[in-house]
Amino acid sequence: PCLLLNARLSEKSAKGYGKVSGLTAGMLKQLDWVLAQDSATRQRYVELGLDEHKSQVVGNIKFDIHAPEAFIKQAAQLRQQWYLENRQVVTIASTHAPEEQQILEALAPYLNSDRELVCIVVPRHPERFDEVFEICQNLNLITHRRSMGQSIHASTQVYLADSMGELWLWYALSQVCFVGGSLNEP
Repeated sequence: PCLLLNARLSEKSAKGYGKVSGLTAGMLKQLDWVLAQDSATRQRYVELGLDEHKSQVVGNIKFDIHAPEAFIKQAAQLRQQWYLENRQVVTIASTHAPEEQQILEALAPYLNSDRELVCIVVPRHPERFDEVFEICQNLNLITHRRSMGQSIHASTQVYLADSMGELWLWYALSQVCFVGGSLNEP
């Protein structure tokens, strides 16, 4: 069987595939099932030639998965090492510009009011790590960076998780998580 899971198809991409409709329809006939993130995506696939009986809207599956046990254990250790037992941790992950600016501006009054809240920021693209650090600096937020070997301290307001392969760790460490790419139009 050939499945397309967590399917997403923007209006712009659908128009592009529509320009080569013969090729697209042939490709879609090879699919046994399409599980789409939303009804608009499902409809775009059907309009491009997918048999509507071979598709279903299931939502975004990335919200249905759980952190691996190793990351949960590591997060528990870090929670103790970094004295986070009495602090709320909010992670904003897979963010795109200008989401970090928007969210950090909204959180700034809470980050500044006391040290009970810390925000972990995990930009979607590594080439934006320095840009996001600069945003934090411009907002006068005390920021520490994973890539510099820094940890979260009592004074830390923002922790820039500018590393790769640790997203599950930050999710496991947090009480609240925001998955980026949803505040702005693509």
